[in-house]
Amino acid sequence: MDNFHFHTLLHKYLSNQISPEELLQFTTAVGTGEYDHLLQEAITGNLGTPGQHWPTERQEAVLQDILQEIAPPVVKKRPVMRGIFWQAAAAVLLLGIGWGIYKFNVPARETPAVQVAVADISAGQHGAVLVLANGQKVVLDSAANGALSAQTGVNAVLSNGELTYGKDKDASTAMNTIITPRGRQFIIVLPDGSRVWINAGSSLRFPVSFTDKERRVELNGEAYFEVVANEASPFKVAVNGKSEVLVLGTSFNINAYEGEAAMLTTLVSGKVNVKTGGLAVMLTPGQQARVNNSITIMEDADVEKALAWKNGAFNFNNATIAEVAAQLERWYDIEVTYDKNISQIPFSGKISRKASLKTLLKFMDDTALSFRLEADRKLVISLRK
Repeated sequence: MDNFHFHTLLHKYLSNQISPEELLQFTTAVGTGEYDHLLQEAITGNLGTPGQHWPTERQEAVLQDILQEIAPPVVKKRPVMRGIFWQAAAAVLLLGIGWGIYKFNVPARETPAVQVAVADISAGQHGAVLVLANGQKVVLDSAANGALSAQTGVNAVLSNGELTYGKDKDASTAMNTIITPRGRQFIIVLPDGSRVWINAGSSLRFPVSFTDKERRVELNGEAYFEVVANEASPFKVAVNGKSEVLVLGTSFNINAYEGEAAMLTTLVSGKVNVKTGGLAVMLTPGQQARVNNSITIMEDADVEKALAWKNGAFNFNNATIAEVAAQLERWYDIEVTYDKNISQIPFSGKISRKASLKTLLKFMDDTALSFRLEADRKLVISLRK
């Protein structure tokens, strides 16, 4: 988005003439922190209106409205900022509204660790590719809100990063697939009303109409499910063609990226049965199943960490450099390389997924690690010498 486009969206927002699609663009842009200086210039300069100047109270009120638009509900009750409100506002916007930043636990160094010689890289956003049964592909990033039926024959409605399937009267057995490339995530409401949040670098294959006997979908990558209860029609998730999660009605997260050491199923509510090979375990809320050649149950799982991506954050609690690198690759659509001898160094910290890559790296610059962002979207991590 260029500066002129941002100014246009800001004017439309302040005049209450902004469309839902434009509002999503505007709030996403504000959340990146890349346009803080334009936002400041526009409001403190009274949007370029000659001979006028908004008092501080008016500036604060306008900024508060914008913050409320992009903040989660818990932050919407934030008191209006006084005095140095712009400095505070910049910090809030830059950190992604409502998420604290915690310094990472890698030993600190006095000299700066971040070397950035190329342009910043924006955070990922809502978007996906819908693959129909006939192979036709629909890029949902650019598709207009509204029903897709006229264009594709699919009984589904797209609205601001969420695709909702209606019940198919013809009980079609056709299969559709949602693919979220790196740098994208998406929400889909299945024909039975179950909601699925799909993380970057993932795919979900599903029928456009569920049969009475079972509701079966296929997942590669990571997704969070909120399944509508129906004892007469169990919900099944086939994972990477190797494992299966059997559900009656519950909410849970599955992390099953190819190349990872294990598949992780974290249960939030209800019950799920995790199967692989001839093994099977039943999970209760708060438990996590780790599946590789066997199944290991973690009784007191870090549910907040497992769901952080769905809630708009990175949670690197007790993560290794290798795990951090994998998350950055998927969300920022970059290549990350690092010395093998540092791959298992423990890391901790939290930051909003709205933060640009440069912003994230700046909050890691007091560690003993060096971060070099190169051309061709390549990040090099190494120990500082």
